Amino acid sequence: MEGIVFRKLSVAAAAAAAAAAAAAAAAAAAAAQQQQQQQQQQQQQQQQQQQENAVSALQQNEMTAG
Repeated sequence: MEGIVFRKLSVAAAAAAAAAAAAAAAAAAAAAQQQQQQQQQQQQQQQQQQQENAVSALQQNEMTAG
């Protein structure tokens, strides 16, 4: 009887460990996705800043040429 209870507890512990590992893997994947989104956002901001700088430079050139 004690052996059956122990086996059931072992199975439950193994299932809990597997669930914890799956949760950890999901958290790691979510963190990686968030980091990728932040990098994309930074790249977009840099491109927008470069475009604004280019427009500003063109406007200054037109003003000095005019």
